[in-house]
Amino acid sequence: MKRLIIFFSLALAFCSGCKKLEESPRSFIDPDNFYKTSADALAGLTAAYDPLSGQQNILRLADWPTDNIIAAQVAPADFSTPFIFNSGAPLFASVWQTEYRGINAANMVLARVPAIVMDAVLKSRIVAEAKFLRALYYFYMVRLFGGVPLITTETTSLEGLNIPRASEKQVYAQIVKDLTEAESDLPPSFSGNDVGRATRLAAKALLAKVYLTRASLTGVAETTDYTNAAAKAEEVIASDAFDLWADYQDAFTVANRNGKESVFSIQFKGTGATEGNVMMTQVLPRSTALGAGQNQFQPTPDLLNAFVPQDRRRTAGFFSAFNQGGTMVTFNAPRVKKYVDTTLLVASPTASTRTFSTDNNIYVIRYADVLLIAAEALNEANSSPTAAAYNYVNKVRARARNGNSAILPDLAGLSQLQFREAIWQERRLELFVEGDRWFDLKRTRKLVPVMQALGVTAVQEKHYYFPIPLREVDTNTAIGQANQNPGY
Repeated sequence: MKRLIIFFSLALAFCSGCKKLEESPRSFIDPDNFYKTSADALAGLTAAYDPLSGQQNILRLADWPTDNIIAAQVAPADFSTPFIFNSGAPLFASVWQTEYRGINAANMVLARVPAIVMDAVLKSRIVAEAKFLRALYYFYMVRLFGGVPLITTETTSLEGLNIPRASEKQVYAQIVKDLTEAESDLPPSFSGNDVGRATRLAAKALLAKVYLTRASLTGVAETTDYTNAAAKAEEVIASDAFDLWADYQDAFTVANRNGKESVFSIQFKGTGATEGNVMMTQVLPRSTALGAGQNQFQPTPDLLNAFVPQDRRRTAGFFSAFNQGGTMVTFNAPRVKKYVDTTLLVASPTASTRTFSTDNNIYVIRYADVLLIAAEALNEANSSPTAAAYNYVNKVRARARNGNSAILPDLAGLSQLQFREAIWQERRLELFVEGDRWFDLKRTRKLVPVMQALGVTAVQEKHYYFPIPLREVDTNTAIGQANQNPGY
């Protein structure tokens, strides 16, 4: 999907809660004069997709404060000490602003496109994509921060920006509404330059994940959430539109991006000036003959030891050395390999000229996730694992065996509790550094006991939410410190 960044005149296209403009936009497009044609509608929609490129910060929040990543190795000082979070940390403000930039861009599409005289089918599709995107941005926000300002209309001025936090229940209701409406008008697939846009099956899969997450929230959950999560995930499975790659490693090669395992992914283009995926830089060591990485995602021994020997996810997902043209470059500890395009490690002759900006996409939801969602939801909805639930999780385990029948036998004969624990562990091994671990520890209420077991004494109940960014607390009088998340 081609990228196009549109600079609108409204401050809220860039952040929420701003009291004044920080600087004048370099390009000026008046929305009243812009939304006139179908091309304008598509360009506005592309602007709503664009903040997805900033979701690499979600990967940071979803893995740094967990048992997957050595927190002391990350660059930002705010996270160098586990669970000593500061509401003034730039990372929190950046995520908040990025998500609301996407939300407002989607709101702008939803406000302006219906009035354009254009092909009705295309119009419905554009509106549906905007609803999908708004739901996705709010899904990140409500899981990270809890109740947040629920803005569903276009912001047209800098007045009236003191908007209180909605409840989590209200935010989830809006997410479900948006995805349910989007599902009916999104196409089953795209081709050509449109590959990477939200599809009907992507909406179903995201809705399944929303239902599964909401089901765990006391006072927010609906009684049918597990049943609905299973139903939506199984609709995706029954479509036969997706499958697992035979080898776990194949799911992360550039050649296979947008392939059969990708339900919805963030699109990157490494050759673009600002459009490449920089996760390769983040995961590589700081200083080797391969170049200067940032070492922000070094796996913990606990994660590495969680795999049985020869689990393909372990052998393909991490590496400790690389043969660069006959010279073996060895790391001091294993590093995540998922986002590494090894062709770039040998393409440039010297570390100083090598680029680590890649074409690798970042998964939002891949098919293995859908299988595990279905298995977990069926177990909860039926108070015990069903035959289908076993089938789904065992497909994931079979791929991880990589033909070695001596490891990872099929799950069988488990109680509801045993199956639940097995699924949670399978999610950790399958989806590491894909933006899931902290969210899973949060919804299963395991964050505190898991981290305490690893000797992280600073972790507390308050860490099931991150702090509302200090800028929002200071500038939005409807929030203020009185409505900050408890403990911050």
